Amino acid sequence: MAIAKVTYDDRSFLVDGRRIWLVSGSVHYFRTPAELWRDRLLKAARAGLNCISTPVPWNFHEPSEGQWNLTDDAGVAEFVTTAADLGLYVILRPGPYIGADWDMGGLPSWLMAKSGVSLRGSNAAYSHYFDKYFRQVLTGLADLQVSRGGNIILIQNEHEYYMTTMPDRITYLEFVNQLFRRSGFDIPIISCNRFSPAVNQATELCGTEGTIFTATDATNPFQSWPMAVYTNKSYTVDTLPKVLKDYRWPQLFWVEDIIEDTVRNRWVPICPPRSPNNYERMMAHFLDCLINDTEPLTSGEDGARAVEVMCATLKSMETDAWVNLPLDEEIIPPHYEPLPGED
Repeated sequence: MAIAKVTYDDRSFLVDGRRIWLVSGSVHYFRTPAELWRDRLLKAARAGLNCISTPVPWNFHEPSEGQWNLTDDAGVAEFVTTAADLGLYVILRPGPYIGADWDMGGLPSWLMAKSGVSLRGSNAAYSHYFDKYFRQVLTGLADLQVSRGGNIILIQNEHEYYMTTMPDRITYLEFVNQLFRRSGFDIPIISCNRFSPAVNQATELCGTEGTIFTATDATNPFQSWPMAVYTNKSYTVDTLPKVLKDYRWPQLFWVEDIIEDTVRNRWVPICPPRSPNNYERMMAHFLDCLINDTEPLTSGEDGARAVEVMCATLKSMETDAWVNLPLDEEIIPPHYEPLPGED
């Protein structure tokens, strides 16, 4: 079998020079009984996805030290091959820390009893144990990557890790990368880590009256979070404008609150109310529909519009040019073809 090579540029990922537009969603195999994996993955594929992202929780596969669980509901290799049968790529997230609202972010609790262990850093004791975890789990999965005829197209290093300029943290992430390569993975390594400066450096930024400083852990600008408002006037804490006084961070959060009471030509930290937000409104609406057995307000036109935007984006990438909406030509959605085994 010819060896495929996964590369990327500023437009997309490529497999042997062929552009791949990844439309990915998450399916966590460890939260779903194995007998339902195919059903869930088939639904994802029918929804238009061509890729599945899944974390690999260390504590699910090694709940007690040296006791490995890699079959049945913990059969991650079987999950990956099931996705392959349905024409789905897989993005693998082995951590060692995975987040995912999972206990200890996937780190096994028995680590806490080990002498000298400091989690999520280039600590020798910690590195020793997650090295053993990678050796046990990743070596077999490497045979399922795209470059070996499989469907694992990307592998992720850590998750939501605050990478500062501290050498220890850089060393840790580089060591994780080295273990991926040693395990046989030659596909691109991605991250979901936080490389931006700490928010408390906002006082070093320049601003004019009314400028709002925003920060985000995501690449989506619509998820930006207002953090501070710049003022070039002098106010005491008690005489701040109402908008700043009402939404200001608690006392003593900002170091200048400790030093002095007067706000002079600086950023005032704020925390705008998060509730109610669009997510809460959406959930309330769907719950109301369930309780009252009514149809949701979303319509087929909403879905069609989303597909149209996706197709326009793909066309723009292919032609490196603007594409007008509504579309004036038919564009077939990527990977729009009957699925294996689909009636």
